[in-house]
Amino acid sequence: MQKIIPTSIPEVKSSLEALKNAFTSSLHQLVAKGNELQQVAEHLMSGAVARDFPRCDMVEGSGELFVLFELPGLAREDFQLEIGGGLLTVRGEKKSRLQGRGAVIHLGECLYGAFERTVSLPVRVAEDKAAAEFTAGVLIVTLPKAEAGDRPRHPIPIR
Repeated sequence: MQKIIPTSIPEVKSSLEALKNAFTSSLHQLVAKGNELQQVAEHLMSGAVARDFPRCDMVEGSGELFVLFELPGLAREDFQLEIGGGLLTVRGEKKSRLQGRGAVIHLGECLYGAFERTVSLPVRVAEDKAAAEFTAGVLIVTLPKAEAGDRPRHPIPIR
């Protein structure tokens, strides 16, 4: 049968040391979580959009590269798209549609503010032949593959 209560001085010291170590470890974890929560709160209060906004998918086909950006709540006029040097950049600003309507915020999960997302293209593309389509908050960029060559910047027209 296992002893629940230590009966000797060394057993008491060992139990107290284990308890102290467990308490110290838990306290450190609690402080670390508190720091994380503070950083999240500061980020949310800053009005900045998350650093990985907009979300992105990139798929390579046999002759093209497709890049999809999710831009919910944005209109075509709210962002710009640019390609150059093997990089594709979307930048703009997401504004609150409720700002100024009320003084009390009961729930604030949506992120607003300026954003910029640049993705590195894994293959060479014909940057001057890039095309983009924006429908229902989803931007799809079609980039025909190309051979090695100069990589000047080009604006991409969006339909």
